[in-house]
Amino acid sequence: FVLAATWIDVIANELVALLQSMGVLLGVDQDLLGLTVLAWGNSIGDLSTNIAMAKKGLGNMSMTACFAGPVFNMLVGLGLGFSTLLYSTGRSSFPVRLDTKVGIGIAMLVVYCVAVIIAGALPLGGRRRLPREFGYLAVMWYALYLLMGSLVVAGLIK
Repeated sequence: FVLAATWIDVIANELVALLQSMGVLLGVDQDLLGLTVLAWGNSIGDLSTNIAMAKKGLGNMSMTACFAGPVFNMLVGLGLGFSTLLYSTGRSSFPVRLDTKVGIGIAMLVVYCVAVIIAGALPLGGRRRLPREFGYLAVMWYALYLLMGSLVVAGLIK
């Protein structure tokens, strides 16, 4: 397991470096790469697993995994990443900037989570189901997020 995790880490680091280099060569903003290519590459395994679970009627498991994966990445991934950085540099803190792109992502995620609770978790009318239209709404919500993030990267939204 440790060896496999080490290989995944090495390959992931090289892939990120390659994508950064490609972005520089092609003149693509690094934030736009993170918003699209890196995010999609990071999520494709979860996407296919969640779709497979949902198709098999395991909606609760699929929904739990949709939220548990990002929570794990944000808490453990960022926690270990920053801890390693701080330890290796001997620093006690590292400056970060939560800019408009992050703010948009947080706002979109909060609104979506509230929508999931209202549409599916609350027993409105005795139903605890997400209607088909909610899936379409979720995809459109993601498209809106990509559009807004891209507009921020392009400097059209401050």
